[in-house]
Amino acid sequence: HERVENALRAMEEAHPEGITPEDMQTYVSKDPTPENFAAAVKLVDKSPVAERKSKHLLRDFAPVLTGNPREMKRLLNAFAMRRALWILQISTVSMEVLFRWTIIEQSYPALADELIDDPEWIEFFTDDDEKEDIPKKIAPFLDIQAIPQIITEYGNDPLTADHIRNITKGFGN
Repeated sequence: HERVENALRAMEEAHPEGITPEDMQTYVSKDPTPENFAAAVKLVDKSPVAERKSKHLLRDFAPVLTGNPREMKRLLNAFAMRRALWILQISTVSMEVLFRWTIIEQSYPALADELIDDPEWIEFFTDDDEKEDIPKKIAPFLDIQAIPQIITEYGNDPLTADHIRNITKGFGN
């Protein structure tokens, strides 16, 4: 416990202006001790900078979210869990991509399950030419206008099959 507290202090001292999830991940990747991992996960939950980033993402994606306060809270909690895993995996995906995936997981869990099994199926939602041989398992989702928006709009980093593999199966898969 004391070693985790020491790691927490060291991270905070290295970033007095506020530590971002990316900073935490960089710190952990340079010295991947269990104490540093534990400190980063603990710190990301109380980081004002991380909280601001989460709320900014929530605002960016508001057009495809229901606006229900309970759903927003559930989405932010799920994103916090995904972000902690992101740090532990030393993932290379952006926070934006991670948020996109979290929205898909929370709003369309059956689709998320299918995309975990077959990440390439995401192209049916982004490529207008990919409308032949649509798998029956995802066909019902193709009529939902919000899904392609979640995947590609409201930012600079669209969700891809490689991102899905990285998020759900870990780095290098």
